[in-house]
Amino acid sequence: MSENNPSSNPDDNEPTCWVTFTNSAQQKIATINFAEKSHAPSARKLSIIDLRVREFLEHRVVKLRIHDLDQLNKLAYYFDTNYQKPVYRDQGNYSWPLETKLERNAPEDVKNKSGLEEFEHRTFVEAQRRLHRYVDTLPDDEDILSWLAFIRHHGVPTRLLDVTKSFFIACYFAMQDNSPGQDAALWIFQRFLYNRAFFEWCRLHKESVLRDSPYTNVKYGEPYYWPFPKNLTRAKRTITYDSLRQRPNMDILDLHAVLEAAMYGLIDKPGFAVAEPYWLTLRMDVQQGAFLIPFNVRQSFQENLFSYLSFDKSQDLCSDTDEIKFPEDVNTLEDIITFVPVIKVRLCSSMHELLRIRLNTMNIRDLTLFPDIEGAMQHISSHVPVKRK
Repeated sequence: MSENNPSSNPDDNEPTCWVTFTNSAQQKIATINFAEKSHAPSARKLSIIDLRVREFLEHRVVKLRIHDLDQLNKLAYYFDTNYQKPVYRDQGNYSWPLETKLERNAPEDVKNKSGLEEFEHRTFVEAQRRLHRYVDTLPDDEDILSWLAFIRHHGVPTRLLDVTKSFFIACYFAMQDNSPGQDAALWIFQRFLYNRAFFEWCRLHKESVLRDSPYTNVKYGEPYYWPFPKNLTRAKRTITYDSLRQRPNMDILDLHAVLEAAMYGLIDKPGFAVAEPYWLTLRMDVQQGAFLIPFNVRQSFQENLFSYLSFDKSQDLCSDTDEIKFPEDVNTLEDIITFVPVIKVRLCSSMHELLRIRLNTMNIRDLTLFPDIEGAMQHISSHVPVKRK
């Protein structure tokens, strides 16, 4: 066995897993199971530090199944005490796809031909034209992320995917959108691991990241006539590859400049980033909000995610066939999730009622997360019992 493939007979003190291989040479792993025993005849025991195990986990969404609050608390404790903080995304139904509101209900012709960025930019312009009549304080005109975040939190479809920096706030929203008897999902995005992906993205694509125009020649629906621009200097400004560079003559780009170009529909390659708007509403602040932002909305969010992180594109994110049983040993858990870019946690329905009670005692509820009349009404409504399985 070479140095790059440690022995398949790990030391008794090392965290281990059971694996099956795609070939007889035992170079590429097909499945991983962290249970104490494996019933597969071809399974072999490997140390978690084996490079084959690490490579397998780094190139796919790792799925964990959680049955009770003790397991949930172990996971939360690890991330809350780790200085590298992830962000979290909730889903009330485990089988829901990971997609933005902008792409969810859009016609296929618009996604693939007309381009969603044109319609997203229309919402940005129309919001700037009208919202000053209803809101006293608004973001700066050129702060496009703050504008998209503001209208997104008022129900307008955008490319932004809401996340939070709080583990238990994400659990709360998963419970809020959950139906009786359905497993929920908690997504964990390890943002500190994405810098390497961005450097590789810059190196791989270079000048090809930009498209000439955010608009295609394919039209959809009634014609839209753009209003006279408020800021002519901004309207005449062009974004070039040179303007995206961190420094002159360097191929490493500035992430914030790339994100701005993406939100104007000028980035042609898939990718995504985690970002927080400069201008925060009270809701975003108390919910510890941030956003996942896909670079290219002519492709789905999942395609942006998988391409950017070089994930195995054949993986079915809603299937339970490759789920990992939650490891009871804390060291094993830490070794699994330390270098995994994305984790999807199944919150089994059997634990939901206790989780709701726990979250309420932690003061994570509508009244605190929605500090306005809507939140107060939702809190009052919670006193009416709801049938649950």
